[in-house]
Amino acid sequence: MTVQFKDLEAIAQQKIDLTPTAALAAQIRQYQDVPLEEIYDLLESVTEPFTVLADSLPTPLQQSARQEIEFFVCLYQQRLDRPSINQARDRML
Repeated sequence: MTVQFKDLEAIAQQKIDLTPTAALAAQIRQYQDVPLEEIYDLLESVTEPFTVLADSLPTPLQQSARQEIEFFVCLYQQRLDRPSINQARDRML
């Protein structure tokens, strides 16, 4: 599949109803049963490139990336705060 510039331009010009924060909040259910290690890997996968690219990104992209990082940090912290669920899952493995 080849993506044409005009296709990307059309997508970029579309109005999106969800703010980045709302879009991330809508994904919380998707990550409910994900292992803690996978959440950590996702956090790492967004943090490392951001650290390298942050200074070269436009301000809106920096803000969006920070929101995504905050989302995964909060998700990770919430999972750490549920030790009984984590311990039960570890026992089953």
